[in-house]
Amino acid sequence: ISWFAWEEAQSPEGRTSTAFTARLIALRRAHPVLHWPQYRIGRHALASALRDIDWFDEQGRAITPEAWNNPEERTLVLRRAARLPDERVPMFTMLLNPTGEDRLFALPAPHRPARLLLDTAVPDLDERELDPAAREITVRAHALVLLLSDGSGIEP
Repeated sequence: ISWFAWEEAQSPEGRTSTAFTARLIALRRAHPVLHWPQYRIGRHALASALRDIDWFDEQGRAITPEAWNNPEERTLVLRRAARLPDERVPMFTMLLNPTGEDRLFALPAPHRPARLLLDTAVPDLDERELDPAAREITVRAHALVLLLSDGSGIEP
């Protein structure tokens, strides 16, 4: 490790960055849905209106081919899900706002209680439960938000 890298790691910003990176690694290790051995393309239905991977716009609607090809459409929602042996279907929802302004995202159905795991706008923010009635969430400019629903009660 170089002196510069060591010095950077010792700064408050470096410690925050290191802690944030460690948090990302721990999330990936803790949740199998985040490290599938093969690429998913959304052909596997886990329940009604729930596939192993889905893409949505900020209104919570499935992305159309036209939207995929529209360079002005920059916000994006990715949901990954898997049915576990105990029949739970955890759903990870990533909301991405690369624009220069805060945006209000509608959460795609099915609506399940969720936990905010990560918000890159506030890297040291602790995880927290969202209001179970929440159907929208604000994602700050140039930020990514990661949500987890444990998927209890989702029927095949």
